[in-house]
Amino acid sequence: MKLKHIVCTLMAGCTLFATEEPVSLSLFKELATAQKGNVLFSPACFEEALLYVGKYTAGQTRAELKAMRFWARDEYTSMYPQVAAALFVADDMKLKPIKKAVVRVPFSTDPGGAVQKINTWVNKATRGMIPAAVDSDSVGQDTRFFVVSALTLQEGWVETFADNLTKPNYPFTMSDGTVVKVPMMTAEDSTSHRYAEGDDWQAVRLLVMPNKKSKNRYAGSFIAIRPRGDVREFAAKLTPELLEHIYKELARPTSYVEGDKMYVRYTDVMLPCFSLSPAQVNLAPYMQKLGVCSLFCSQADFSHLTEEKGVHLDFFIQKNGLDVHEEGFNAVSVTWGGPMGAYREPVEQHFSITFDKPFIFIIGTMHSQVRPFFMGICENPAVGGGATVYADNAVSGRTVLLDFDYGEPLMRLLEKSPWAALFEGKPDGPCFVQCNARKLKAGTDADALLQAVEYQDAVSGDYLKLIPICRTTVKEDGKVYIRLRAAVDFSLRGEHASCDSALGVYYAYLWFEITEEIAK
Repeated sequence: MKLKHIVCTLMAGCTLFATEEPVSLSLFKELATAQKGNVLFSPACFEEALLYVGKYTAGQTRAELKAMRFWARDEYTSMYPQVAAALFVADDMKLKPIKKAVVRVPFSTDPGGAVQKINTWVNKATRGMIPAAVDSDSVGQDTRFFVVSALTLQEGWVETFADNLTKPNYPFTMSDGTVVKVPMMTAEDSTSHRYAEGDDWQAVRLLVMPNKKSKNRYAGSFIAIRPRGDVREFAAKLTPELLEHIYKELARPTSYVEGDKMYVRYTDVMLPCFSLSPAQVNLAPYMQKLGVCSLFCSQADFSHLTEEKGVHLDFFIQKNGLDVHEEGFNAVSVTWGGPMGAYREPVEQHFSITFDKPFIFIIGTMHSQVRPFFMGICENPAVGGGATVYADNAVSGRTVLLDFDYGEPLMRLLEKSPWAALFEGKPDGPCFVQCNARKLKAGTDADALLQAVEYQDAVSGDYLKLIPICRTTVKEDGKVYIRLRAAVDFSLRGEHASCDSALGVYYAYLWFEITEEIAK
């Protein structure tokens, strides 16, 4: 799930104007209107990429970018995003003196090698969560430069959702009336989760566990907004003022005093577990609609980078992924009082909110002048994402990435375990992602996947214990999959001796393809 890379499309005759609201918010509203299904957008990654490339522009191109209003960087959040950016330049391109280091790649002589070099950077920057972002259609012999920005975010809740309270098959009604069954996380009588409501919306704020590496000035938040009406119509009318109002209401303390009474607020929350990995989106047409035009035509002015003429962007692409679960969430993007008076017994106020219909979510701090890390619309939480390769550490209470390199040895242990008898053939890769889903043998009882597995290699001493927790059935492209969440305890003492069971128990998602016959 976390990087943005740039290369865009051409439109002429755009009007230059100063935006009334942050360009990222305008873009999110455009995407919410134009895109069907789930929407996932990273304002932080988009703005980093645009600002990164903008420093090399001049003239009309620079004027268009300066007319855009940008959110402030979130430098004091309690969350700790991993951010990276790189400029890949043709090895025969003559550059002006610039401060930032560039990566020379053979666009003209070896486009395939250039693609591989860029994707290697993407894979490393996103810690394996987006193994590749660029394909051969994105790069050719006439490509002169390529800008990539990446952002990854892995956080845990201050108050986690208990696994045993998750309802495995809760009905969720999409905008068209279709009902899907999803695992629904549940919290009862919470004083950590903050509730607020308005005339046409309800919202909840889930606090994010402070990161020791952060300056911890503003608490990190996952905000979910449930419109009382149509989710797209509500998204279209989001303004900085409306966001500020929602944030202000969500910032109310869980206990407060009014007159001679003390109030204590309790909230019941039901929020689906969901993974979003929508198709990459070209943001160029939306940017042109907002007035950023010359960046994508031959009149683009990159004179602070090179003296070459006609250098411009052909597209501006963003690829995102998000996984929300009981312990917290993982996200990735590539773009391309005072004193209290006397009071009687506290008055308890109870609120309840269930996200069983499409909702908007915002990840960031509750500060309307600071850009969010992610914004999106969860239209269908039953659509599984394929970009997450991670585990969360149950011992430390922090969500950490399961190094992609461990996927293969873990799969080899699974192949030697009793589970191997359930599947056809050999795996194409670790089944932590849907594209590598293992196929069950015909006639196999899918419930067999819910049995615990334990195996130790007599020669290497490698050890694996896997305990299934819950499963979700996903239908997609005419196929049926099981998305299994399991606790994993492992010790790799051979070629990966640095990874030991002392790390503790992890949780991971595994994917399995089943036939309709087995599903029934």
